[in-house]
Amino acid sequence: MDAIKGKKVITLINKNDMEIIVDKVLISSKIDTEILEISAKYGDGKHALHDILKKMFFKDEISYNDELYITNMRHKALLYDTKNSLAAVKESIASGMSEDFFTIDLMAAYESLGKIIGEELEDDLVNKIFSEFCMGK
Repeated sequence: MDAIKGKKVITLINKNDMEIIVDKVLISSKIDTEILEISAKYGDGKHALHDILKKMFFKDEISYNDELYITNMRHKALLYDTKNSLAAVKESIASGMSEDFFTIDLMAAYESLGKIIGEELEDDLVNKIFSEFCMGK
């Protein structure tokens, strides 16, 4: 908490469908933060988070910069996977490869992000994308 003291912070408490074991009073006493209970699995709180972020952004309370803290190691690994997949897509496009090649990496990036927000790709969606958009079909 010392690393983020004095910064604009929104504290997300995930799994609000379960018993909360985090001490919200302790968090509030250590850092100035808005605490939002969410459920990535069920989508609870995502609209409230979106509204908070939009309000803060348009009030110039936050802006995009490289001071992003990822506190969940699984999310960090998935973001690296996403970055690597998107780099492969960019490389495939620059090399003039057909859509078949970079669609696989693009779907991998989408899947990694989906694991973070609780949305997983359905097999039928993948098949639909490949059947309609791939050159080799």
